[in-house]
Amino acid sequence: MNKNTELKNEVGELLQFIITLNIFFISIIEILFRYVDSSMKQMTELELKWMASVAILIVCFLLFKIFKKSLSDFILKFSKTLILLDVFLFIIPLIILATQLNSITNYLSYYFLRFSLYGLVVLPIILLFVLIIGQLIFLLRKK
Repeated sequence: MNKNTELKNEVGELLQFIITLNIFFISIIEILFRYVDSSMKQMTELELKWMASVAILIVCFLLFKIFKKSLSDFILKFSKTLILLDVFLFIIPLIILATQLNSITNYLSYYFLRFSLYGLVVLPIILLFVLIIGQLIFLLRKK
């Protein structure tokens, strides 16, 4: 198997993995919100944003499957990097949930958590644009 095919398979597997993580991660978010005594309204708003993120990832997966043959190595590597960064951002809320927070770390953990959750919502949007731009580049080069 050549390197490009291996990279395509790896990106496809990572996309499947990140979609699975996103689907099950909403329950962890609910636990975090209960831990910090957030309102139901805040939790519902975040859940709706999270579901939009899952939908975008599913669209990314479908586009990847459609455009798979025409994506360049650069786009594939960039997509892989974005997905791995997304996986890394899942670790922060898990660490915050798993550790005992004291008054010193509460302040920092709040901002790390916000950064992580915003990153987890924004990265799928960036990935969607990368896949679309990759296909547009392919189409423009083809002409």
